[in-house]
Amino acid sequence: MAHLHGCLPFVLPLRTLVRNGRLPGPDEYLAAVGCPLHGAQPPGWADRAPADGRAFLLVDGLDEIPQAKRAQARQWLRELLAAYPQVACLVTTRPSAVPEGWLAEYEFTECVVAKGVPVR
Repeated sequence: MAHLHGCLPFVLPLRTLVRNGRLPGPDEYLAAVGCPLHGAQPPGWADRAPADGRAFLLVDGLDEIPQAKRAQARQWLRELLAAYPQVACLVTTRPSAVPEGWLAEYEFTECVVAKGVPVR
């Protein structure tokens, strides 16, 4: 996890984002999640951080969006990873929401967090 030290976290709650019709690009992240500082971000800042490998995307709640929207979310994620190959990304979901290996082609590693087991 040392590679995440100094990264800018972008928490992207899918349940909230899919309500807007389309999933946002980096320059829209802060506004899309209702951050009151979205208007103060310097131009290009949210694009440079993932391009330079200084961003950590936490894409939360894949299981919390309708089944019909999951293919759209997967395509959005594929496009982000292609555009920003240096970005660190964590996608959360309940294991039953997607088939095993759903993101394996994008070099994701699946991990299971068990209740009562400390994460190190």
